[in-house]
This record gives sequence, structure tokens and C-alpha cells, in this order.
Amino acid sequence: MAGASHLLALPLRANAALRKEIARMGAEPYGGAMDAPPSPCTGVCTIDPASTLCQGCARTLTEITAWYRAGPAEKQAILVRCKKRLASGSKAS
Repeated sequence: MAGASHLLALPLRANAALRKEIARMGAEPYGGAMDAPPSPCTGVCTIDPASTLCQGCARTLTEITAWYRAGPAEKQAILVRCKKRLASGSKAS
């Protein structure tokens, strides 16, 4: 496994970038730490064809499919975007 160390560095750099994005947006990480937040799924699971957002949680299809592979920081960034969509009543962002 001599070459495996470079594989671990990419997620760490990505998480650092996502943490910066979360801080820039003025959001606190879930639970005050980078713990993995729970899924925002409300069980409605209906995609609005005009906005391409879930009518229950305001995630895009890309965000929904990425959720289970995403790390805590990326999940937090998704939640921040959903919260903004819901607060503004926007149908897309």
C-alpha cells in the first residue's frame, strides 16, 4: 500500500474547501462539529419537473444521489443550500 497515502489526501483537501464554503456562508456545522448530519429527507420524495428539486427536502437529484457518498462537510453544505432554497421560496438555485 505504498501509493495509497495520496488517496487519503484528496478527501481531506475537499473537506477543507467545504468547511471554508460553510464558514463563508455563515453556517455552523451540524451539532457544532463536523459530525455527519442526518438526511433531510421528509419522505415526500417528489421531484418538481420545473425546478428539478425535491418538493420535500429541496435537494437536487445530484444532491440526493450524492448524499450517501458525501462526507460530513459536504452534507452540511447541502443542508445549507437546502435551507436557503426553502427560506427564499426559490424553486432552483
